[in-house]
Parts: sequence; C-alpha cells; structure tokens
Amino acid sequence: MPGQFFNQIMRTNYELIKLVDLELKLNEEREPIEEQLG
Repeated sequence: MPGQFFNQIMRTNYELIKLVDLELKLNEEREPIEEQLG
C-alpha cells in the first residue's frame, strides 16, 4: 500500500513540474513580445 501512495505522489509531482516548466517557457517567450510592444 505505501508503495502505491508513493507512486501517486511522484506522478502528481511530475505533472506539477511539467506545468511549471511549461509556464516558465511561455513567460520567456512572452517577455520579448512585451518589449517589442513597449
């Protein structure tokens, strides 16, 4: 049982990390556009 619980936590963490990573990439792409619009 503890193994399944641990796997669930790791999977959730992995999904969160992917979301944060995607958000950071989007922010990096957005900054130059905002500078151009200025």
